[in-house]
Parts: sequence; C-alpha cells; structure tokens
Amino acid sequence: MSFQLAALLLTWAVLLALVLASAGLLRMIQDLQRRLADGALEGGSRPGPTGVTGLALPATGPGAALRPDGAGVVLFVAPGCPACGGAIELLAQRATPTVVASLGPCPEAAVRTRCVPDADALADLLQVPATPFVLAVDSAGTIRGSLLPESTDDLADWLNHMEATTR
Repeated sequence: MSFQLAALLLTWAVLLALVLASAGLLRMIQDLQRRLADGALEGGSRPGPTGVTGLALPATGPGAALRPDGAGVVLFVAPGCPACGGAIELLAQRATPTVVASLGPCPEAAVRTRCVPDADALADLLQVPATPFVLAVDSAGTIRGSLLPESTDDLADWLNHMEATTR
C-alpha cells in the first residue's frame, strides 16, 4: 500500500469519526432540550443521592442524633463552606425543626438549632456528596428527599415544597 493511499484511508476514518461524534452531541442536545421543555430539568438545585430517600433514621444509637423533633430537616455543613452559613441562617428563620450535622466543630451560626459535631461517619453513611446538603425527614424519621442547593433561594423553594408534602 502506498503512502498516499494510507493517508487517504486515514483521512476518511477521521472524517467518519467526527461525523459520528457530532451526531452523538446533537442527540444529547436534543434530549436536554426536550427534558428542559418537559420540566424534567430545573435550573439551580440538584437532587441528592436517591439511595437515601425512604431510609429511616434510627431512634437509638449514633444516627439518632440526626433525627429532628417531628418533621424537619437535617443540614450537613463543613468548616470553610461559604454557602453553609446562608443555609443555616435561612433555616434558623423558619419554624422547621432543624438538625445541623457538621463535618467539624459546630459553626457559631448554628446556635439556634441542634448541632451534631464531627458527623463525618454519618455523612459517609448517608452518601453526602458535598456541603451544604439537606435531608427532609418526616415525623416518623424517614428521609423523604435530599438536595444539594446552589443558592438559598433554591433551598427556600425546596423547603416550601418538602414542608407541604412531608406533613
């Protein structure tokens, strides 16, 4: 096989690969546009791991400290997390029973809530991806939803929705 023939075949192979990659990207864009139009994609907040939804927080043992009094929320925070302070302040302004689970010492902003310091093991057990991370818990101690908010507005909207559905 001559050099020119090999170069020509290689060029056609690269061109075919580019066409297939472009078709795949266009299909992904169309799928995202369809999901956005259907309302399946909401801008801003990201749901947390779905594996924790439906789990019951224990009434005794180390995990019992995460259980709010009645229906409420568990907020996981970490030292140095810039968004965590705003989440704590928002929850402190609401009547929702709140437990702050800190991955280090309890932050000063958590004085009006119950705080569980050094909750790293519990965070690992519940698959906490990042902070701030919020769990909605019903009055029986069952996790009804989770969220990794991008802003306090996302958190407020989600809390309003969860309060209406978990009572």
